[in-house]
Amino acid sequence: MIEFEGGMIQISAEEVARGLGMTPADVMLGIRQGQITSICEAGVGEDAGRHRLTFFSPTRRLRLTVNSHGKVIRQSCANIRRKKGGSPPADAPRGRDAAQANGVDQ
Repeated sequence: MIEFEGGMIQISAEEVARGLGMTPADVMLGIRQGQITSICEAGVGEDAGRHRLTFFSPTRRLRLTVNSHGKVIRQSCANIRRKKGGSPPADAPRGRDAAQANGVDQ
């Protein structure tokens, strides 16, 4: 489960590690070294109250959609290739476009 506290979202390293195929210690090290990055998107309209949390390692992507109580309602993982030291390019498909382009269930 994901927790919302004081405007912050908290998720355990164990949860991220499962999705990225890593150990929790490697997740923490990857975050400190900038090898693991994340994006948080808040839902609007019919998705209000939901958040989409996306974590990128050099080789995997983990996407979690959570409800307003922090319960994971959708999860997807995919193998990816990233340029060394970079986030996805600014013109990369995002959201549903990216999922459709990569054949990933959102």
